[in-house]
Amino acid sequence: MKNNDEHTDYSVLTGRYIANEATKEEVALLEKWVLADKQNKKLFNQYRQAWILTQAGKPVVDVDIDKEWNEVERILFAEEETDTEKVLTLQPKRSFTYILKIAAIVIIALTTSFFLYRIIAKPGVENVIAMESVKSAILPDGTVVALNKNSVITYPGKFGRKKRKVLLTGEAFFSGKTK
Repeated sequence: MKNNDEHTDYSVLTGRYIANEATKEEVALLEKWVLADKQNKKLFNQYRQAWILTQAGKPVVDVDIDKEWNEVERILFAEEETDTEKVLTLQPKRSFTYILKIAAIVIIALTTSFFLYRIIAKPGVENVIAMESVKSAILPDGTVVALNKNSVITYPGKFGRKKRKVLLTGEAFFSGKTK
């Protein structure tokens, strides 16, 4: 190793040798260089050790790409007659009991929905708001309500048979009949 240019050339040559890409002349030149000096041998061994460590985790696979591609084409583009013989069309099996099960599920769902609606649903609520002036409203039972300024009345869309409940905030005058 006389100067840095020779070192660079021999490092490239060492890489080609380790990768099995060196010619016979390059191999002979590299052997001569390695045997010439202990430092050269030490450097060569360091390059080789680094190569081995970097290649340790890589899987060694030797694949003939053309052969594999031809196999893929053979499978993909095989004659259709052989494929159609293997394909079976399955008809859905719907028996009378299957249809009855579906009908029962639908009936149960509709019945449950109806009763839940009847239990949970409440009649609509109405609001009348008098902000700047007196405002009149007629309740579902025919009662006339006159709301004073800044008053609000809330009542159901339909009253019960015995009680007529309203929520009043502010002042109002009611004119109606008792039952």
